[in-house]
Amino acid sequence: MQQNISEDAQGDDMVIDLTATQIAHKGLEFKRSLMVLTEFLRGHKARPRYALDAAKAQIVSVSEGNPLTIKFQWFARGITSAVG
Repeated sequence: MQQNISEDAQGDDMVIDLTATQIAHKGLEFKRSLMVLTEFLRGHKARPRYALDAAKAQIVSVSEGNPLTIKFQWFARGITSAVG
C-alpha cells in the first residue's frame, strides 16, 4: 500500500492521501480491531478473578501527602533524553 505523505503549507500537520480502496481497507482494519478488543473485554469481565465487582469499582480514595517527583528518561532511534 503506497501512501503519499506531505506537509501542509505551515509544515505543522501531515497530510496522507489515500485512495478509496485504501480508506475502505483502513476502515475494515479499524472495525476488526474494535471487535477483537470488545471480545477481549467481554472475556476479561466474565472471569471473576479479573473482573471488578460494582462495589470495588465505585470506591475512590483520595490521600494527601507530600508531592512526589518522578524522574524519567526516554530513548528513541539512538536519541536519549536527559534524566529529569
